[in-house]
Amino acid sequence: MRGAGKAGEDVGLYSTRDAVYAIESPVKQDILSMLEEEGALSFDEITGRLGKAKSTVSVHLKGLSEDGVVDVRTDPDDGRRKTYRLSGRRVGALSVQDRSSGIHRQPESADEFADVSSLYRFMCCQFRIALMDAGVNIEPIMRSVGESVGRSVAKRLDPDDLSARCAGLSEFWERYGLGQLSVVSYEPLVIIATGCFECSDLPHLGRPVCAFGKGVFGAIFSDFYKMEVTVAETRCYGMGNEECRFEITVDEENDGTGSPEE
Repeated sequence: MRGAGKAGEDVGLYSTRDAVYAIESPVKQDILSMLEEEGALSFDEITGRLGKAKSTVSVHLKGLSEDGVVDVRTDPDDGRRKTYRLSGRRVGALSVQDRSSGIHRQPESADEFADVSSLYRFMCCQFRIALMDAGVNIEPIMRSVGESVGRSVAKRLDPDDLSARCAGLSEFWERYGLGQLSVVSYEPLVIIATGCFECSDLPHLGRPVCAFGKGVFGAIFSDFYKMEVTVAETRCYGMGNEECRFEITVDEENDGTGSPEE
């Protein structure tokens, strides 16, 4: 029976149309990460980036292709040239890294649940901690859900003025008990979140954990710029900070037709 490996090592979970696969091999995970971040790559490009023997890479690509996690296409003009792209979806990981040693936040009193948003916030926190205690990381799904929510919220925000769009987002965030947002810079766009619903009640994990928020911000500002954006979380309650900091930059090399960044 396969476990989650050594401390800090993950088993990636990838979903295809027919099954969900647990990818334990570090080489396979490196291949999938490259395809997810860079899009379609040739065999030589993958081999060059990995620095592994061609025979080794070929075996791993063959296995991923047979499982349906990777799609392979042959160049019609050169049968020897093959291009690989990610066809499965990364939905999570099995990991011992974030197991919180049974640390659970408990409500101070019934008054803490005086409004619905505080109750949902507590429930979501407990659900996520329970998953971490079990060694399950669902951040890719949370990011995907955030993107879906962000696309919906974007329709309600100013389409032309960045300052007005940020103000509308901040008002939405606070109205629904998600925390408080403030913009500290527009070039690059930097947003500070305090009282973050997603992570302020979690144990300190030593890394940023706001996957849902990154998904929301990515969708809202990709919609504004009409181009894909990169959302980097540089401070987080999960890192021991007293705020979350998101830096949002436009991917000038992506015209919006490519895959969203991870």
